[in-house]
Amino acid sequence: MSSRFFYLTFILLLVSFIPAGFCQETDTELDTLALMPRYREALDFEAVQELFRREVMPGLITETEMRDFYEHDRWQVEAAHILITVDMPEAEASAIALMNKLYEKITSGEESFTDVAHGHNEDESTPDGYIGWISWGSMVPLFEQVVWDMEPGEVSLPFRTTYGWHIAKTINKRERPNYGSFEEERHRVETRLARLHQGELDQASEYYIERLKDERGYSVHRDNIEAIHTAAALADARRTLPEQLSEDMNSLPLVSCDDGALSVTIVEMYELAPDADLLEAALDDPNMLQDAAETVLRDYLLLPDEARKQGCYDDPEVIRRARIAAGLPVDSQDGQDSN
Repeated sequence: MSSRFFYLTFILLLVSFIPAGFCQETDTELDTLALMPRYREALDFEAVQELFRREVMPGLITETEMRDFYEHDRWQVEAAHILITVDMPEAEASAIALMNKLYEKITSGEESFTDVAHGHNEDESTPDGYIGWISWGSMVPLFEQVVWDMEPGEVSLPFRTTYGWHIAKTINKRERPNYGSFEEERHRVETRLARLHQGELDQASEYYIERLKDERGYSVHRDNIEAIHTAAALADARRTLPEQLSEDMNSLPLVSCDDGALSVTIVEMYELAPDADLLEAALDDPNMLQDAAETVLRDYLLLPDEARKQGCYDDPEVIRRARIAAGLPVDSQDGQDSN
């Protein structure tokens, strides 16, 4: 399947989403045409992201976790802290003793929180202890839990994180403005949780891609890769390789799946590879050429095709996000797509 097919498909999709009257003026029509490649890229990206949300996230990010994050994320907390770092295990006991002493000074009224912080806080980024307004998910989990659980004005008992020993103070709390319902905020909550689970998600995504490749009959045509590599060594550097190869050589699949229904040739490599310099470098090494071909097949053909099969391109939220990313108008009727 060539990149021309995908380009045409995306153009047809874009035209079907533009509301009646949107292209009445010549200037607007030209602007819309200029936005088509941007929309095509945005729709592809959002559809593949939706595919991963459906196939990968459910096993890692539960509904309960999302709702808990949402309830905490509705609020922002103004906080301060005093940090004593512990560089060596033998310093642990003295750090605990110091923090207990400082806690007594603060809670007894002998010294204010700010005065104690000025004299003892070892966090160089907050010399007076003041952190400011923070959002849920921006600090280490235990610190967040402590300051979120306290009422304004409360001071915590000393507690330990990976940074050292803390005494925290919750100064104030406020509800985030314009915060929507759980369903309205679901995508944003998922995205933020995905960042917190990034390592696990990367591993799960790799596993999913390998499983998908097995299901779709993924094949590497090593003989063809070696043939293209040999031809590249003899090619004229002043012209692109496809310009110098025969039609048969240009049609050789380097990698494929679905019994060849999706495949990458050297022509598609030049059309789809995002970095021409890297592609030229890959031609010098058959292993690098294989890696590049596999990347093109995975990112530009296999994953978008699977997303289309699973209806991700028809998802109204995917369409809405793609239109916004491309600068296209969005209204309540947007989101009806037909392939």
